[in-house]
Amino acid sequence: MNFKNRILYYLIGFLLGLAIVLSVIGVRGCEWLPENRIFQAISKTQIYIHEHDLKSIKCNHSIDAVFDLLSNGEVIFNKSETKKELKKYHIEHKNLSLVISINFQDSISRIEHIYGLKKCDFILKTNHYVPMFLSNKKTLTLLKNQPIKSENNFLCNLECHHLDSIFFNKILIEGEILFKKSRPKKRPNPLFIIRVIHTSNNYLILVQQGEKRTRFKKLIKLEQSIKDLDNNFFKQFLNPNHKLDYCNCNN
Repeated sequence: MNFKNRILYYLIGFLLGLAIVLSVIGVRGCEWLPENRIFQAISKTQIYIHEHDLKSIKCNHSIDAVFDLLSNGEVIFNKSETKKELKKYHIEHKNLSLVISINFQDSISRIEHIYGLKKCDFILKTNHYVPMFLSNKKTLTLLKNQPIKSENNFLCNLECHHLDSIFFNKILIEGEILFKKSRPKKRPNPLFIIRVIHTSNNYLILVQQGEKRTRFKKLIKLEQSIKDLDNNFFKQFLNPNHKLDYCNCNN
């Protein structure tokens, strides 16, 4: 077999192998593809957006649709600006499209423009950039879909406050995530502070999202309003190794 035929057979085999790999793992499984690298980079950042656009998104009940766009959309490279350090990508998916800017060395990204939303009437005095988070319901579902592990400090406080399975089941169903106090972009293992109202009492639970399981780390019963809690309290509460309990669970 001459050299030309060998190259031809090699190319045919390579293309067939590539087709089989793509059919098994899909295009999204190939992290080395430019589009997937962009989505991976965006997913690791805290997303900011103009306050006006965020209100429009919420008015259209499209928070999860925007995050779906940023995971499963199509990057339109001929409409994007990729030459500078601060890159701007045009992404489309279904009826939505947006322009998002990102510096791959930074920990934030910004949605500059979003298109495809229905017009909503509201008055907004300012239009600053504000953080945007996945919806409360979607985040709770992601946490709930993993195996749950309750750590000793959490279980001790659960017993101390005489809380039963009804309360436990409420956490990832009716809980309110305090996104601005949490660390949803912490790498590895994001941390979420979840507020649960039970029998007219307020409880805070620290939940850690691991790669393979969700861990319940802490629980505390509040004796005051959340508004009265300072940043130092939340800083300590977010530290999984710092004990903030009143049930003698430190031993």
